[in-house]
Amino acid sequence: MPSREYKELVKKLDERRKSMTGDHECYDQSESQKNEWVPEPDPRLSDEEYDVYNIEELKMCDASFTFTPDDSAKTIQYHGHPMFYTILDELKDLHSRKNRDYAMGGSPLGNFQRRADLYSHYPGLDLSDRTVVAIVDAMKQLDAALWLLSNKHKAEVEGVTDRLKDVAVYSVLAMIMRIEDKKENETRT
Repeated sequence: MPSREYKELVKKLDERRKSMTGDHECYDQSESQKNEWVPEPDPRLSDEEYDVYNIEELKMCDASFTFTPDDSAKTIQYHGHPMFYTILDELKDLHSRKNRDYAMGGSPLGNFQRRADLYSHYPGLDLSDRTVVAIVDAMKQLDAALWLLSNKHKAEVEGVTDRLKDVAVYSVLAMIMRIEDKKENETRT
């Protein structure tokens, strides 16, 4: 049985198809085919496999259409590869979820400003030093963990525990890099 997401996407695309004029590869069908544009389930696929395959196919159709937005009389024609727009939608969703974690209740760019303020206290940092980069990455995770804790909200993407694990990993990697750099410097002299 198709998922709710699949059914909603089919409904949305069907409504767009009915309102469209002109040629379009996903919608260009004869009158007898109008109700057959949605693929029938392949009995060899599990529901999850069916949804994954067909949702991607439908998203490709969804991403390459001409439509008139509800809030404008201007028609927009998207050009280029249809998956480009699917990926943009995924990035939009990821940005929204991550921004909720990094900045909920504050500026959408607050995480950058907080870290910039912190790093301003270390004007001699060499950002081409891989150990410094690892520590900066760890600080990014610490900032996110502190922000989540200070605002007492549940993370959308990575919670406090995941962030602290990242800090631990970056810390160990920074230690390894320092050891390697020390050995390399000793062999040079």
